[in-house]
Amino acid sequence: MEKKELNKTEFYDVALSFALAYVQNQMKLFTSEDVKEEFYKKYSEPVEPRIWGPVFRELSRQGLILFRGYVKYKNPKGHGKPTGQWISLKYHTKQKQNRQSNGRSQQSLF
Repeated sequence: MEKKELNKTEFYDVALSFALAYVQNQMKLFTSEDVKEEFYKKYSEPVEPRIWGPVFRELSRQGLILFRGYVKYKNPKGHGKPTGQWISLKYHTKQKQNRQSNGRSQQSLF
């Protein structure tokens, strides 16, 4: 399958739309590396990879993802630098609801 080439102007919009869909279906912790890996299966890499910063900043600004700390960058190009780990708001909410419902179903012995 041939990858779709995107120009600089359309890359941000397409990447943001892709990332929005990705976080809605992501039910585990993830990094920007994970999102980019999936994105690059369908689209070519941008000339300027720093375009992903504004994409994640927008997701965070909208409250769709929550920062959960740092993990080691997997790609050798990153030289093991720390990279942010995120959780989608949808998954975070589901986890919170599960914790609350599990707490109600447990009975106290004393």
